[in-house]
Amino acid sequence: MKISAEKNTLAYHLHGRPLTVPLRMYDVPASHIGNACAVYLKTTPAIAPEVDVLRFYVGEHILSVLQKQRSLSEPLTDQELDLVNRVFRMNNDVFMRLFYYVTVICIRESRHCHKVDEVMAAAPEHLKKAIRFVTQAPDSKDAVTYFMQHCPTGMKIGDVAAAMKFAFYKYGHWSASYGGKAWGSITDPLVELVEGRISPTLFCDVAWALEHNGGCMFNKGMYFSSYTKYLKQFLDLQRAGQIPRGVLDDKFTSAYRTPDLLKLVKKAHQVLGHEDFSGPVDWALVAKFGVSGKSVYLSKLTDAQKRKEDAAAKKLASLIAETVTSVEYWPGKKIELTSREGLVKLKAAGFV
Repeated sequence: MKISAEKNTLAYHLHGRPLTVPLRMYDVPASHIGNACAVYLKTTPAIAPEVDVLRFYVGEHILSVLQKQRSLSEPLTDQELDLVNRVFRMNNDVFMRLFYYVTVICIRESRHCHKVDEVMAAAPEHLKKAIRFVTQAPDSKDAVTYFMQHCPTGMKIGDVAAAMKFAFYKYGHWSASYGGKAWGSITDPLVELVEGRISPTLFCDVAWALEHNGGCMFNKGMYFSSYTKYLKQFLDLQRAGQIPRGVLDDKFTSAYRTPDLLKLVKKAHQVLGHEDFSGPVDWALVAKFGVSGKSVYLSKLTDAQKRKEDAAAKKLASLIAETVTSVEYWPGKKIELTSREGLVKLKAAGFV
């Protein structure tokens, strides 16, 4: 009996690759992570978080569409397999940058903890050394150097993450603008990741929306340049299932899409033949599911989409007319009654 999956199946890629499977990293030496953070920072230029949001969710969309077209054990074609491998190479890089960024900014924020001795007194014995370490971190890029050069021998990355969460949530004393529960919420997925409770993919999915005391967490520099309004708008695209079409929009995403990502979306359309990878963004859907305000997106409706909206409005008006009947209960006075038949028609049409 064979219990392993073939490498040319979705079963292998979705349930057997490190990016998609929770893996316990708690016992990895923190110094190893510190060295990796430093090497990545030195050798890899900072990018806008919007760039990686687009990359990550295009990859996820490709995998989602493939799951609708192929069963888990069904062999993929060579072109489909090439698409999948491109997605994993791309999103592995997205994960590593996010993992290093979240780890370092949490360590750096820990320096704002007041009354460290009180935190140490309340902490479990196995976290005391890690609490002392993170609360002495310097500011800016020096935090990476500190992480690399001063991490005590034998300290585990799991203890570092748990120590920060302990200080942020429970016993640390923080000024209003620093640390505290807002930063505790940023350490939550980090702790869950290193404890093997969530996959790297889920860690990425959660990370884009994380916020600290001052708002979006992507304003700390180092691995990412500071975010713009487009970060939230790109997440709105994702909520509406419009990320691939957004990448094709020359006006909306051109400043953040990479040439390779544009090629990947076009390749996905060629290989998968799915409508999600072609055509204009459905801005009405983005307005419906987004959180940035409907007016931001409704102003982008194409003429064709506006005609479609007008037709829907006329249909709604005619259906509403059928639902109402007037009854004169006193000379010159009427009451409007809604018929059950009319309500059924409205529900069937998706208006109520």
